[in-house]
Amino acid sequence: TNEANKSRTYNVPVTTLFDSWANARTGRRWLDGRIGKVRTATPAKSMRLDGEDRSIVAVGFMSKGRSKSAVAVQHTKLRDRDTANRLKQYWSERFDALAEVLVF
Repeated sequence: TNEANKSRTYNVPVTTLFDSWANARTGRRWLDGRIGKVRTATPAKSMRLDGEDRSIVAVGFMSKGRSKSAVAVQHTKLRDRDTANRLKQYWSERFDALAEVLVF
């Protein structure tokens, strides 16, 4: 099974980080529409989303104090290694875009 994993730490509370994924309006500002609907979500903990080509995006959120948190993405059920490598770069770029949205 091929997968792409990426994580990043941000200087925001975990609830703010979770909301940047859960809120469709905010998500449109940093995700490019390639990731589909939320399948399941546990506030400030985790969510699962539909990816392209029937892939699954599992997202975990971790508090690292009152004003710092991390997000980890595991993009699974990818068809080949090239797709996994491309999606590692994709998530790195999306995390950069998320950082710009989280700047107050």
